[in-house]
Amino acid sequence: MASADANAVTGTPMFFINGKRHHGPYDDVALLTAIEEVAHTQGQERPGRPLPYAAA
Repeated sequence: MASADANAVTGTPMFFINGKRHHGPYDDVALLTAIEEVAHTQGQERPGRPLPYAAA
C-alpha cells in the first residue's frame, strides 16, 4: 500500500514501465509498443519475432 501511495496510484489497472507510469491505452499493442520504445532507448535489441503492428 505504501508503494501505491508513493506512486499516486488511484485505481486499477495502472501500469509502470521501467519505473514510469504508462499514460495511454492499456491494450496489448500499446503496452508492447511502450515497452519496446523503452528497451530501444536503453540500447536493447528488438525481439526476433513479428510484431502485431506496423513499426514506424
